[in-house]
Amino acid sequence: MKDTKLLLALSGLQPTPVWIASTVLKNKDRKDIREFLAKVVDEGDTVRIVLEETVRELRDTHNFFIEEGSELRTKDASYKCTYVTDVKLGKKHPLLLAKRIA
Repeated sequence: MKDTKLLLALSGLQPTPVWIASTVLKNKDRKDIREFLAKVVDEGDTVRIVLEETVRELRDTHNFFIEEGSELRTKDASYKCTYVTDVKLGKKHPLLLAKRIA
C-alpha cells in the first residue's frame, strides 16, 4: 500500500495503547516491555502500526529499540513484528508490520 493510502487510513484513527516487548540489548534473556500510543491499521491477520513517538524520541529519550521479532499487543490481539521501517508524518515515525499470533 502506498504512503498516501496509509496517510488517509491513519487520518480517521484515534491513537490506542500498544504494548511492545523488545529484547534488552545487554541481556538477550530479558524483555523490555513498554506502552506507547499508536494508530493501528487492521488488515485481517496483518496490521500496520504507526507509533505516535518519533524514531528519534524512541532512540534518544526512551532508549528503546524495536526490531523484527518484537512482540506487540493491542487491546484486541497479540502480534509478532515482521518488518520495521519509518514513515514521514512531518517527522519520522516508526511503522511496524506485524502478524497476528493470538
